[in-house]
This record gives sequence, structure tokens and C-alpha cells, in this order.
Amino acid sequence: MSEAGSPGLLRERPLLERERELAAAAECLTRARAGSGSVLIVEGPPGIGKTVLLEAIRAAAADMGMERLSAYADELE
Repeated sequence: MSEAGSPGLLRERPLLERERELAAAAECLTRARAGSGSVLIVEGPPGIGKTVLLEAIRAAAADMGMERLSAYADELE
């Protein structure tokens, strides 16, 4: 189990100074696994590491046996 409380959140690439975001994601995944849905929004300026953070969250969900879906959109979509 990772520092954030969910397997996979720090597995492949260490994320620097993302403890708060990883903890929030771990909490959302744990609640979802228990049957209580929620929404987690990741936003920020270009280059801040959103994609790497989302990759870590998807990996954690996979480790928990959850189905994952992803999509990409342009800024105005």
C-alpha cells in the first residue's frame, strides 16, 4: 500500500509535492469501491503534472480491480 493509502498511487513515477492530491484521490477511490460515488476534478495550468497525476490515479484504480475509462478534450471542449 502506498503512502497515500491506496495501492499504485506512487508506483511508477514518484510525484513530488502531490500528497494532498493523492490522498484525495485515494479517498475517492476507496469510497467508490465501497459503492459511494463522488467526483474528483483535476485542473491546473499546462505543464503542472495533471497527466502524470491522472496516470497514478488510473493505476491505483486498476490495482483495486476497478474499471477505468478515459478521454481527452481540447481546452474549449
